[in-house]
Amino acid sequence: MVADGTFTIGETATTVTYQYNVKTDNNNGRTLAGFSRSANARMRPGDDLTAPYFVDFQKFFDYYGSYDYADKIITAAFDGTNTNLVNGNINMQTANSGFDARIGKYLR
Repeated sequence: MVADGTFTIGETATTVTYQYNVKTDNNNGRTLAGFSRSANARMRPGDDLTAPYFVDFQKFFDYYGSYDYADKIITAAFDGTNTNLVNGNINMQTANSGFDARIGKYLR
């Protein structure tokens, strides 16, 4: 997003002027890590932590062996380490040319 400028809202032709600082104006509070780390509770019906996981999430839990598998994969990518998952284990230290793969060079 451009640091400052104007935009028009829908068909109302209302023009809004804005100023935006990318370093201080971002505060959504949602992260992949947060969703992943809370999946143990969020992926169950109700508040009962002994209840089974939702059917689709259970498949991922059974395969990876961890409810926070997404956080482990992303953290391993940033750190250049092994995910240590039961299945689908990824060693980011040796994955596709080292750091270039981790920074998304090949995803552009």
